[in-house]
Amino acid sequence: ELLARAAAEGKAVIVDFTATWCGPCRMIAPVFERLQQEFPHVLFAKVDVDANQETAMACGVSAMPTFKAYKDRREVGMVRGANEAALRALVR
Repeated sequence: ELLARAAAEGKAVIVDFTATWCGPCRMIAPVFERLQQEFPHVLFAKVDVDANQETAMACGVSAMPTFKAYKDRREVGMVRGANEAALRALVR
């Protein structure tokens, strides 16, 4: 539903696949929050892989954190790991 709404609005979506027990996920979380403020034209979402295992599996997520970028309902990029520079490049 989020991807459909974003496509209709011409916006990209960045999804953070995360887990509460994941140390690197907690480390990069403030960066993800700041990016939401810096890039208001992009939609940001978080998916807890433990609470949403089917979604994580359908998206091919096997390590956390994994960030995926979507445009027009299609995946257009991915970053695996808590890499701020790579995440910023994905958002741009």
